[in-house]
Amino acid sequence: MRKGADNLKRLLIILLTLTIFVLIALTACNSEDEIEEMGMLDKIWYSNFLGFEVVAYGDGGWHYVDGRSRRINMVLPDNADSYTEVRIVRPSEVIVTETTVIFAFPNEETVADVVNMLNWEVDSVGIDLSDFTLTYPVTATDLVDNYESVNRLIRHGDGWLGAIIADIIPYYPARTSRVEFELSRILQVGYAERVYGILERLNISPDEAGPILRAAGSVDAFETVVELMFEEGLSSDDALRRVARGR
Repeated sequence: MRKGADNLKRLLIILLTLTIFVLIALTACNSEDEIEEMGMLDKIWYSNFLGFEVVAYGDGGWHYVDGRSRRINMVLPDNADSYTEVRIVRPSEVIVTETTVIFAFPNEETVADVVNMLNWEVDSVGIDLSDFTLTYPVTATDLVDNYESVNRLIRHGDGWLGAIIADIIPYYPARTSRVEFELSRILQVGYAERVYGILERLNISPDEAGPILRAAGSVDAFETVVELMFEEGLSSDDALRRVARGR
């Protein structure tokens, strides 16, 4: 009798454990869905961060929508009955007859630069894109087909990536360089000429310098690091450690 009770107890513990695992798995799935679920305003913010064209058709013509200004309140939520969906699409997929949809699509003049900046970020930080259900390199297609994943990428870590890109985009059609992007990320805008001088003197390409500049955290530290690499033949990691110990 005692043995039967013990077996029943063990069975109940096993069932309880399995139930807990199932609940944890379901919660994780639901959390992931919540992370990736984007509402209308989220999609507009995402599109504005990446310099998309965001337009809505009404009153016989197209109107631009800007989520970074008060004008968005003229569309959402005041006219929620008129606009029921934000659709992230390719330019060819905009439909004139859809009067209840706000369309967002990549700007042909800036999309290549946006993609460059995303990939520079991945390279400099050493981001594992599989964590965002993306593969390297991020492409213009990802901006549309995998916008939930790209949205998570631009909001990762300090959350400033989207804002930095949004700040840089208005300066087009001049192309943003890797150096200018990295300086924006370490909050040292205005030092580009000095950095270019260092690169020219030590024969280092901007793409080689990008991750080192980011890791160094300042132009002063970057200059010291690359000089150690040049003068003593140190790897970038060893030079960065040397500089960090000296701080």
